[in-house]
Amino acid sequence: MENQHRAKRCRYGYAFLIAERMLYAHPKQQLQFYNRGVNGNAIPRLQARWQTDTLDLHPDLLSILIGVNDYGRTGPDAYETNYAALLDATRQALPNTKLVIMEPYVLKNLPTFQRIRDTAARMAKRVNATFVPLQDMFD
Repeated sequence: MENQHRAKRCRYGYAFLIAERMLYAHPKQQLQFYNRGVNGNAIPRLQARWQTDTLDLHPDLLSILIGVNDYGRTGPDAYETNYAALLDATRQALPNTKLVIMEPYVLKNLPTFQRIRDTAARMAKRVNATFVPLQDMFD
């Protein structure tokens, strides 16, 4: 993990769980994991810190879970426009980085949230990323 403070802050999220399993399974590979997720962020805030928090790290693999907060703050149209711009910039700066797009989810699935979920799936296809559907697990 990047540092102990960051690891403690996110020790129950999916990023921490994946890092923990990979480090245990491959102790000699000197893997590094960075969790730059910030609870409560929508895409505009993510875009503001994307260069330093993500692109400058030149990751081999990058997973993104964003959209839940965009639903109530920016709306589906802005979410799609901003997500496309973020992913296009990422592909341009990091053409060899493997992308994993996590489906945004809500604990009680709302029919109106479907547009956000559909957009995330479309964005994954657009940039040839692995898409991880999460909503069905919570439903």
